Amino acid sequence: MANRQIARRIVVSGALSICLLFFLFIRPQGPPSPAVRAPGHIVHPSTNAPGIVIQDDLLKGAVVMPRLGNETVKAELGRATWKYFHTVMARFPEKPTTDEQDALRSYIYLFARLYPCGECAEHFQQHLNKYPPQVSSRKAAAGWACFIHNEVNVMLDKPEFDCNDLGAFYDCGCAGDEDEAGAEDGTHPATSRAAGKSDEPDPLDHLAVEISKEAHRRYVTLKMFINSASLGKQLDDELNIYRRIEGASQNHPGREYVRSLLDSFDVDGPEEKHRCLVHPPLWENIKADNLMFGIDDDSVFSDFEENELRDPSPGKELDGRTIYVSRELRMPKRLDAPVLCDFGSAVFGDEKHTEDVQPDIYRAPEVILEAPWTYSVDIWNVGCMIWDLFEGGSLFSGRDPEFQTYRSRAHLAEMISLLGPPPPSLLAQGDLTGKFFKEGNFCAGIPVPEYTPLEARETTLEGEEKEKFLCLVRKMLQWEPGKRSSARELEEDDWVQTGLRG
Repeated sequence: MANRQIARRIVVSGALSICLLFFLFIRPQGPPSPAVRAPGHIVHPSTNAPGIVIQDDLLKGAVVMPRLGNETVKAELGRATWKYFHTVMARFPEKPTTDEQDALRSYIYLFARLYPCGECAEHFQQHLNKYPPQVSSRKAAAGWACFIHNEVNVMLDKPEFDCNDLGAFYDCGCAGDEDEAGAEDGTHPATSRAAGKSDEPDPLDHLAVEISKEAHRRYVTLKMFINSASLGKQLDDELNIYRRIEGASQNHPGREYVRSLLDSFDVDGPEEKHRCLVHPPLWENIKADNLMFGIDDDSVFSDFEENELRDPSPGKELDGRTIYVSRELRMPKRLDAPVLCDFGSAVFGDEKHTEDVQPDIYRAPEVILEAPWTYSVDIWNVGCMIWDLFEGGSLFSGRDPEFQTYRSRAHLAEMISLLGPPPPSLLAQGDLTGKFFKEGNFCAGIPVPEYTPLEARETTLEGEEKEKFLCLVRKMLQWEPGKRSSARELEEDDWVQTGLRG
């Protein structure tokens, strides 16, 4: 059952992310934008935490309020709102419960929908999509709010203020927890900055110091390339793909299913430079080289640090460097959605492609035949992957009866045993068609396995659920690329929607 739930998540993730990639790469684009400016202290957790009971479409729906044209009123509203916003963060518990974290996260998203200035709210939502709220502690919340405030200032061409001196800008105007108890006997300390005096430090003063300590602390993943000179043009391919992704709409629903790029830089090695990409960390794949999950549990990494400090991993010297034994990360408390990553082989879809792509057993028929291919090869990919996850075994193996290893002819024979013979329109486009077919008939030197329809291969479901699942798979596994469903159509499929509602 666990695999089935994952399978539904994979279909939704794949559909939305393929839709995003289609939007990014098939439409005309200007010059790619640079990588986003990312704050040092911000992580990228999913906002779909299990504890949130409010529907996600309610939290992240469209802006409710109309536009506010009066610039004077808009400015006054902004000043008052930022003071209130920073005060909320300064008063948030330092060690909040899960319920308190969910409450603040939900409040921020609803605040973005209901802010009285409609155009301002739209801009704020864009920032939330790019930098989700940080609610793990008072320092995290206040630091996030300060960073977002500066992002807005940059957008409005206003000067940035120093988050280390937050208290000088925004007076909390309230007592600390211990001060409230003292107020009963008339010993409540003064906190008025307006009067030019303060007997007790303002909570924001202390908070500013803590923010300065944490401002550039964050866990990231570094992807380091091999010798840059040996990669040639490929060195920039993945970086250009990420830049194209970052330049797309921040409101696209598929964005959370695609790994983001935080930064990139080059480092000098013993001989040549090495390109480094900086990403948010992901959790281990559940199947080799296939699936990675977002992670919303920083304690996994802090525990790793503490364990390494307490009991360092053993290492040995080799060729002037130390090699350490790998230390396992513990399982996170919860996982985010599956994420598409590693775009080193990704290409722009508005160009003609016939090159060989995809892992062997996931190759689409047009790829094997060297016919022109486009985004629909990813739809075929998702169809094979969903079967693997849901059924616990691959739909195709491509194992050749003569060579006892993968061969394209064996893969095509298996496709024919499932889908019947390929249409002439597809065969006519393949540069390698003559290697496997003659006058439309398969003639690659091995027999075609006995025809076995999907109904006979699926043995774990019954009734309407089985019918809907097989209908979904058929929408993706079609000989002709143009007959495969689009990403949007897959998202709207009955089987997928049933899983989402369930």
